[in-house]
Amino acid sequence: DCDFGTFALDPRFSLLDGRNILSIRQDGFRRLWVLTDREIFIFQSGRLLRASALVRGLKEIQDQQLWQSAFVWDAMRQGFWVGGSNPYFIDCIANTVYHRSYNPKNYPMLMLNRVFAITLDHSGNLWYSSNDTSTLYFWDYRAEHVQAYKQFGDIKENLRNCPEMQE
Repeated sequence: DCDFGTFALDPRFSLLDGRNILSIRQDGFRRLWVLTDREIFIFQSGRLLRASALVRGLKEIQDQQLWQSAFVWDAMRQGFWVGGSNPYFIDCIANTVYHRSYNPKNYPMLMLNRVFAITLDHSGNLWYSSNDTSTLYFWDYRAEHVQAYKQFGDIKENLRNCPEMQE
């Protein structure tokens, strides 16, 4: 309350008490996803719910350290890329999770460990890095090809010819 300088807690968010909130993202279905350091929550229809109660397979794999820079909505694939010690993809259409042991779409990023940076370019291609390999990866999903960049000189030359990264 700005007039009185007081703060009130909204009881709808009591599940977040004592948790470190790392990121809040909206999906393509007008829901808010709240990433904490150990668990993901979904705010929908005025209620905050554990994502593991709504998404098959999430409970088994989410007990890992999560990273705020690696929580990205992918509008084309209708899901979230989530990095961490073991990355995964939350498919909001199929209502399931893909990871190293269950990867029916053969997403190459899921075969790595310690993925702490993820982004998408304008064409829906995925860029990600792994601390295990100290490498930046570019996945051209149309060509079904992954390019690995170990040095910045390699990527600088490639970006000159990459229309997706031009403004």
